[in-house]
Amino acid sequence: MGIWILFFLGHAFRLVKERSKQMSEDLKEDLHYYIHHYKVVSFAILAVVFYFLSFVIGFFLFRSNSDSIIRLSFAHYRHTTHFFFIILWCYLYFRTIRNIRYRDLTGHSSYTKDHAHYTRSYSELVDYFQDANPYQLDVSTLPIESWRDAEGVILGKVGMRLIKRDSDGEGNLALFGGPGTHKTTSQIIPTALRFSGSVLVIDIKGDILHWTRGKRKIKIFNPEDPLSCHFDPLHGIEAMSMTERESLLHSFASVIWEENPKDRYFIPGARDFFCGIALYMLHENIQTSFSEIIYALLHGNAIQWVKTIVNSDCKEAKNYLASYYGTNEVNVYGCYNTACVGIRNFTAGALDTLLDHSENTLSPQDLEDGYDIYIELPQDKIEKYSKISSIMIQTFMTSFLRRPDVSSGEKARPIIFLLDEFAQLNFDWDILSTAFSTLRSKRVSLFVAMQSIAQLESKYKENYRSIINNCKYVSIMGAQDPKDRTYFQQFIGTEKVLKITSSQNGKVVSRTVSEAREYIYQPEDFGNLGEDVVICADGKHIQAQKTNCFE
Repeated sequence: MGIWILFFLGHAFRLVKERSKQMSEDLKEDLHYYIHHYKVVSFAILAVVFYFLSFVIGFFLFRSNSDSIIRLSFAHYRHTTHFFFIILWCYLYFRTIRNIRYRDLTGHSSYTKDHAHYTRSYSELVDYFQDANPYQLDVSTLPIESWRDAEGVILGKVGMRLIKRDSDGEGNLALFGGPGTHKTTSQIIPTALRFSGSVLVIDIKGDILHWTRGKRKIKIFNPEDPLSCHFDPLHGIEAMSMTERESLLHSFASVIWEENPKDRYFIPGARDFFCGIALYMLHENIQTSFSEIIYALLHGNAIQWVKTIVNSDCKEAKNYLASYYGTNEVNVYGCYNTACVGIRNFTAGALDTLLDHSENTLSPQDLEDGYDIYIELPQDKIEKYSKISSIMIQTFMTSFLRRPDVSSGEKARPIIFLLDEFAQLNFDWDILSTAFSTLRSKRVSLFVAMQSIAQLESKYKENYRSIINNCKYVSIMGAQDPKDRTYFQQFIGTEKVLKITSSQNGKVVSRTVSEAREYIYQPEDFGNLGEDVVICADGKHIQAQKTNCFE
């Protein structure tokens, strides 16, 4: 018995050794992975259990037959039970190894089930299913490592193999999942911890900061904390040309007053008042702060502002407000009121004192210098602070658009924007679309997380497709909206399958197996992913397990 056990264990370890040689020598965990993958330890323990169990059963049989006419020796019963357990152990190990290899080669969970269902041999099934889904990610190409030791953007795992994107890699990322699907704890927090460059984070509830504080160099902007870092939306405006100033202010206006097809007068009018008054105040004093502009708008008078600017020598401000001079005052006040309603949240919390230049003012250079920047938002006040958060992020995007391309040969620090609840933010579409399409070539990545495609479509209308198309990596942790489910089903595509049809002619029932193509996922599958995540990475897809930071 012992010789047989050693023989099979030796064979198993030889298999492990042969497979481990095929892997890169710098992966120290290869041997451990294959021992775990082929369940060598489990079957070694089972062999020991069987070995001692054979003694017990052999002794029991020997004692139970002590009164028999033909009395066999204890050694006979022991050898018989040894032989029985060797055969049983070999049978179980063979079936297990065969199922593991079948799963590795085809992606199907069980050869036993497929054989019973399709009545085809192992080699026939492997030959067929091996290329049935050529766009499934090859698990064997994934590195064997824990996310806690890895670097980069952490997406998921398959057993001991990690799915990630290197920090130096290219490609934006999108993550979809409803509340409670662990979007933050399984991808965003691990990435915030392991990314080897700098990170700009929208942190809802402070969960991300809780896990990263003390482990990274972090600067914090908290709109409700007077002691937090400051942010100056007008930083560097004194060095800008007039065209650049107007472009900056117009981008702010696009964030503050969202486009509304049903309002083609008051929203454009509100933007005109903001840009006109801001340009006039900067013309009078280039050191004017953003908060001072907000204060002047909220405490001013529409008609008085129009008269003041029309009578000034600031022609750029006149371009925005001269057309309102002498027009229907009701309409003018309507535009001005819309402007005031849009900017009231810029006085919420501690924003009155934070939106200026000081010694601890945040800037894109902080990310270049190796700091992470966290925008801390209370969960119940996301909407209240969404506009200032959007302006901050948009300002950083615009700055990095001026970065040299990777093709220039200039070494640049990798930077990633981790934008949780992305659909609740509002950006100037021209800047956002440019950022999605060009920042990747400047070693800057956008990682956007949201609850559904429906949210994205509601915010950006037909442009939502452009956002997804510019994401090289898409993760799905759940979808409840029927339209979203169908979108993801079609997004992942189809695979080759064997289809069984049964027909009956009298008492004779015949089964026919034919080839067909079917969707890999049914829409309802996306409503019950549990602890799994479907990852589409660079044209390939896989269903993986989440890398929860709390495990």
